[in-house]
Amino acid sequence: MKKIGKIGIAVLGVAVVCLIVGYSAVDQGGILIPRDNTETKEKETMLNSPYTVEHKIVMPDSYSLYPSLELTITGPPDNLLVIISDGERESRSFISREQLASGEGKARFIFFGSSGKSAESYNIVIKNSYNITIKKSDIDKNEGETVYKGRIDFQGGSIEVVEVSAMTKGTARVCLHNPGDLPVKIEYIIIYSSKGQEQESTIVTLAPGEYRNITIFCRPGRGEDIRLYVYDSDRKEIAKFEGKIT
Repeated sequence: MKKIGKIGIAVLGVAVVCLIVGYSAVDQGGILIPRDNTETKEKETMLNSPYTVEHKIVMPDSYSLYPSLELTITGPPDNLLVIISDGERESRSFISREQLASGEGKARFIFFGSSGKSAESYNIVIKNSYNITIKKSDIDKNEGETVYKGRIDFQGGSIEVVEVSAMTKGTARVCLHNPGDLPVKIEYIIIYSSKGQEQESTIVTLAPGEYRNITIFCRPGRGEDIRLYVYDSDRKEIAKFEGKIT
């Protein structure tokens, strides 16, 4: 085997360094940006972005019928265009320099759209990841230089049936819990027991971390065994309970 000389080692070392630089990435604004020789201007802007983004989940209120993802942008006062995308839909919000200066630089992405089954099947649609892009803009909302890119990742929402307890004859209270970090919408509940099958329409949306008691019609009484299944609007089972009514 031939020995590698000092020059060969030096060349090999440079090649390795170039390979590492070509494929490494840096964390900026919540995402990994590849190090390459393209889009240098935007990359440098990203690395020095003066803007920060905080987020929270906003549940339905008197201003909105649907839950949403709300962003609060802070940084130098400027006219900005905030683009929020879940990969299929996007929301564009214009924020003026006056709003940023007053601390009111906010943008919302409403969790509402088509479930994809038909053109009429609009409902609450929640994804686990959202891409955020902020561009400089003007009063006509034209897109300018990109000053921020990021991605918000959630674990997702889920439902637990904590307890089913008897109330007055023919009704029961179901305690539900959402231990996740996104809202979950429930469409209906099905109960199986010795008295047959019962289906109860129960349209309710649980916020992240929320416990909620709902009352349903239920023929089985205290001490009887039941199997209870919770479904969303896509007829997908999202929780179940097997045991006795307390």
